[in-house]
Amino acid sequence: QFVSRVMPIVTSYFNNAATSNNNLQRVAIEAVSNCIDIIRQALKIQYRNAWGNILPGGYATFTSTLALNLLEMRGAGNEANNGNSELGGKLQSWLKELVVSLLRLRDDVEKDGTARTAVEYATSTVMRGMGLELFLSLVDFTDDHVDIGDKKKKSLNTESGGGLWWLLPLMKQSASADASALASSSSITTRSH
Repeated sequence: QFVSRVMPIVTSYFNNAATSNNNLQRVAIEAVSNCIDIIRQALKIQYRNAWGNILPGGYATFTSTLALNLLEMRGAGNEANNGNSELGGKLQSWLKELVVSLLRLRDDVEKDGTARTAVEYATSTVMRGMGLELFLSLVDFTDDHVDIGDKKKKSLNTESGGGLWWLLPLMKQSASADASALASSSSITTRSH
């Protein structure tokens, strides 16, 4: 929980314009990298009894905070203006690792109802936090292997559309939440004359 709460402060130093000192940005990037190692520990099976709190809370908040920073960079055009394309690439890579790890975890706990529910709820929270478009850009539904260092690791169970069916209701739920948020944020008043 602590790591996810500190993330907005740490990531505020990603923007070069906000910090006159590039060393702060470098330290912030190192801090996030170290936090990812800590967050990755939460996915260990030995902690599955606490996943109901850890995954939807800390893990999803951490992942969503990184996603919001990536989306802000893309939206503001900061990559081109501030030379942050390397940072954007790192954010994209970190997010892909975090999302795919969460999805892979769902396959690992298929038979444990409580753990499976925690993973699904965390996935839903991540989808809502980063938006469906970014989420779908991070998940490769066709590639069965991901290069991790010098090893190839099976990324997701995609054989004949197999293990990913559970994402469909979550995506639908996230899309309707996005649509209702959009509808409530823009009010249209009509007057009859």
